[in-house]
Amino acid sequence: MNRKQIENLYMVNGLKDYKLKNTDNLLNIHGIDFKEVNGYDTLDDTNKTIFKRFIINFFNAWGLVDRTFIIPKGIYNKDSYLRFELLHNDKKTWYHVINEGIDWY
Repeated sequence: MNRKQIENLYMVNGLKDYKLKNTDNLLNIHGIDFKEVNGYDTLDDTNKTIFKRFIINFFNAWGLVDRTFIIPKGIYNKDSYLRFELLHNDKKTWYHVINEGIDWY
């Protein structure tokens, strides 16, 4: 998908600033249901809320074209952080999710 096509998807969904506002946007534009990510069903309610906040922040931190190459693979509770696993440009990687889903490294 080229940049213009991605921009059109955002515009059709009322996102003129090209920023996802919620998980419905994530599903409608990128086809990602955050509740279907491996490990989500093992999280407690607090961590589910954190992941929901995080995944929108995470996608919005990337450029439009890069967002199309992100494939969430797992979210797991590791006591002091959540471990978010993904494929990005076909490369496996993962991030520590901290600070209530606002920060990651």
